[in-house]
Amino acid sequence: METGGDDKKSKKLDETILNERIDARGNPSRTHAQIYETKSNGEKFIRLSRSNATKSGKWYFSKDSFLLGVKDVIGLVKSFFRWAQKYNIDAKDLNGIRSQPTEALSEELKVKEIELEKAEQTIEKLKIELSKREDEFRKQRDNDFFQRIDEYKKQIEYFETLINDFEKNKKKEEDLQAFLEEHSWFLGLYYTDFKPQKWNSMDRYDFYLKRFDGSEEIIELKRVDAEFVTKDGEISSDFAKALDQMLNYFDDVIDTASSTRTSKKYGIHEFYPKGILVFGFKTDEKTKSFVNKWSHAIRIEIITYSQVLDKFKVTVSNLEKMKVV
Repeated sequence: METGGDDKKSKKLDETILNERIDARGNPSRTHAQIYETKSNGEKFIRLSRSNATKSGKWYFSKDSFLLGVKDVIGLVKSFFRWAQKYNIDAKDLNGIRSQPTEALSEELKVKEIELEKAEQTIEKLKIELSKREDEFRKQRDNDFFQRIDEYKKQIEYFETLINDFEKNKKKEEDLQAFLEEHSWFLGLYYTDFKPQKWNSMDRYDFYLKRFDGSEEIIELKRVDAEFVTKDGEISSDFAKALDQMLNYFDDVIDTASSTRTSKKYGIHEFYPKGILVFGFKTDEKTKSFVNKWSHAIRIEIITYSQVLDKFKVTVSNLEKMKVV
């Protein structure tokens, strides 16, 4: 008998009460339940206590309990069941039944972990393969650029002549715009897809370009002789209209890219493409500071036609240095 008592004491020492609840709809002695956890194996179970729980742990209804009514009893069981679920307990009733074993769930989890590990390994292999192909593509691309350096230099000289003639009123702004439309690489060499006069569902862009990294850009050519600011130092109407048009383009692009049908039809997939506005001829330091503030505020790169020429000169110069190396 003493051994049995020791076993009970040992069993109680191995158990920890996680939580307990007394339902307010009945007598506390009749609705008191406790959540236990076995320290040795972490198993959880429900145990009813106080006067209405027998020594065997089974629930019995006293005469007064029937006064609660059938609905109250059912509601009480449901209430305890929902509460028990928070502790991951499979409680079929409130008789202290232990939770069902979770071996099946553990096995399923192991399978999922193995599948995830295999998927991660596949992704890493694909990343390595993609990196190799990108390196090969860059080498081929740079070789193509190297072979065209002399051609680029001649085009720079011609565009420079157009700009000088424009300053002397010998050339029209349409000549500068037409040159850039035919020689779009002046706007950047690192594009995979040039689409001049690109139509969207509602607008027509001067250029819609896709870069090697997959990002997309809208480039709009505006008046060469337009001014950024007025004599009073305020933003000019031409510049304001150009900015407003670019912002409207962004809204239209979002609508187009959001639809699978229109995105496929017009070849527009980027929700937030970069905007590049080619506007005006030259800028002094004061105007440049003004333009930079607007550029950062609305996330549109603003460059002049002279800056287009200067940037392409630097690009070709860097290509020559790379070729020597």
